[in-house]
Amino acid sequence: MDDKKHSFWDFKLYEEGEWFRFLSKSLLLLVGIYLVLHWSFRGADHYGDTNFKLDYEYAKLDDRQKQIVNRIYFDSLNKNTNESNTDAQKGKGDTLVTGKPGPPVGTIREVKNKIIKSSIPPAVKALTFLKNEFNNKIDSTQLDSMQSYLLTASNLDAVSYLSEARLQVKSYFWLTGPAVYFEIIFWSLFGVLSSLLFNLSLVARNRSEDELHPRVEFDSNEIPYQVAKLLYAPFCSLILILGYNYFKDANIADISSSKGVIVFAFISGFYSARVIAFLDRLKEVLLPPGKTDTGTDKKKFEVESKPPLPIEPPVEPGNAESDIEEEGVNTADINFRPPLPAKPVDENPDGN
Repeated sequence: MDDKKHSFWDFKLYEEGEWFRFLSKSLLLLVGIYLVLHWSFRGADHYGDTNFKLDYEYAKLDDRQKQIVNRIYFDSLNKNTNESNTDAQKGKGDTLVTGKPGPPVGTIREVKNKIIKSSIPPAVKALTFLKNEFNNKIDSTQLDSMQSYLLTASNLDAVSYLSEARLQVKSYFWLTGPAVYFEIIFWSLFGVLSSLLFNLSLVARNRSEDELHPRVEFDSNEIPYQVAKLLYAPFCSLILILGYNYFKDANIADISSSKGVIVFAFISGFYSARVIAFLDRLKEVLLPPGKTDTGTDKKKFEVESKPPLPIEPPVEPGNAESDIEEEGVNTADINFRPPLPAKPVDENPDGN
């Protein structure tokens, strides 16, 4: 390449090494922006600035945790009932006797109420268990809201609520609220850049200097196509994730996010060409062509689907016989000429 500087948009002037360096710098710059943004908002939340609660992710109780919550509620209820019955059996009539000299403690009903009041509510036990289980990373505002509900709900309703609740747990990633869209865009771009670098390294590795074998050359005409991937891949990832959540929950404004969203965004960016192929097939289902469709896609499909016509041998000009044969006429009938009548023989050629 010439030493003259060319414009950034002159993609056909890029050489292999220059394009590789550009992709590497772009990936490192994007990673740096990602880290700076996450650490900045994480530090703001750590020092008490709660205006931006971004570094959270949703978590649900697993089977083991659900069993523990179930025992907290129902075992505590059975324990309180058994203690009340045991103390009631010690009483005589309506008065409870302690077995030791002294005044009676009180009536059986008073003892039951005292035992229930002195015991810790199951809701408090359950919330304490959740705090310890998630290392005090659950959002404090959500904990206060949960406590208000659990203290007034029945045991069965409380267990059902905790089994299906989505807890906002502090995380390094932005996986709650609208911030998840930025997370999807970032990881989709990471996937595209990683894919481009991987393909470029394959070109360099498969290059052969042997003249007997074909060489794999770097083609700068592919660069505009690769740049286009950086632009459309994030939007395709967003559309797929939003579409999945829409058909799953019929709620396009919310995303049930987890680290699986990050994995899917990276894979869809890495294989962005296949995502486009999937959307191209999806249009036949969502937008089927009609009978009066005269679009260019249908015409192109009809032209490509027609088999090629057989190649016929050229006809020499002036060959009437070959022209007639093409029309299906028997040339033997055409070439037949009736014999001319014979001239009468002059019997007296000398005129005598």
